[in-house]
Amino acid sequence: MSDDKTGSSALVVGQDITHTGSDTANSGESFETVNSGTPYADNDDPTKVRFVKRGMSKLKRLIKRIGNLFSLFIEYVSDLRSPSLSFDEKLTMLYKLRRWNDEELQIRRHARLEMQIFVTHKQQSKLVRAQIIEVLTNLGFCYSITKNERRYIKRKVKISQVDVNPYAYIFHITQVPFGVKKTEMSQDWVATELCSTLGKKVRHELDPNGLRYTVEVGSTNNIPNFVEFGDPKFAMPEKKPPLLFWAGLSANGGSIYRNLAAAPHIIIAGETGGGKSNIENSIACTFIKNNTPDIVRLVFFDLKGGVEFSHFDGIPHLWKMDDGDKKCDGIIERPGDVMAAVESLNQE
Repeated sequence: MSDDKTGSSALVVGQDITHTGSDTANSGESFETVNSGTPYADNDDPTKVRFVKRGMSKLKRLIKRIGNLFSLFIEYVSDLRSPSLSFDEKLTMLYKLRRWNDEELQIRRHARLEMQIFVTHKQQSKLVRAQIIEVLTNLGFCYSITKNERRYIKRKVKISQVDVNPYAYIFHITQVPFGVKKTEMSQDWVATELCSTLGKKVRHELDPNGLRYTVEVGSTNNIPNFVEFGDPKFAMPEKKPPLLFWAGLSANGGSIYRNLAAAPHIIIAGETGGGKSNIENSIACTFIKNNTPDIVRLVFFDLKGGVEFSHFDGIPHLWKMDDGDKKCDGIIERPGDVMAAVESLNQE
């Protein structure tokens, strides 16, 4: 350290203090102490290097993200210009600002198709409803008065509720005009008149809640509901297996029989009105007639809402089970009960 008081400065290495004497303050002398070692250059400062590396990585991620957004925007615009999407699907894309994936698009189109089918059947059921009321009125199921040899209809039958599905229309009648009995409206000849007018199969059911007419949508009247085989050639053989059933006629007019035990998997296919339901009912009735419940049990899967096999309800040949999640009522009418019935069958 120098004692020169002409304004020189002294540097002390290895100390972390800076001292300026009071006697040198007036002359401008200063004493500065810094850490030992070689000073860092600006490019070698670890703080600056760390900051630059971090900033560059963030910049790269930002550029990559912008690139991904740009590619998504290009795909979004291409979807908007695609002819495979309908106008409302494109409007939904613009509203939600995102693309359709295949699963969502399939679900939306399926729901829209179901809605279109439901609207079509709803409109068709209104026409069938008017025809049923007109037929019942012509058959005399109404309240009327006669003046001057002329009949005036005052009140017709009212259908309080209509259940619509793609397979059948169910018309509920809870109240009838004065002087009309529901038991008279539930006779077979009334259903026959409705069948001939509508050209469809019609079933009638009477319960404490009222009268229901079920019109099968896809059916026709080409084949009658009840067939009596009086010809001896349709008779079953005397010595027959338990699961033998009559399957039709051959080209030369002979009867054809099939044994379900030899062919446990059978598919019955045909056009609407071709007789699929009739042959199924014929097979079931043959098994019921020729076997006791301890030999044959039956399970019916009727996913048309009960329009095909509900008349078998209550027979002792139905197989039923109730074991927690494994449940079977003998006649399955709802799609949600199918898996439980199948699991119960697998367990059996």
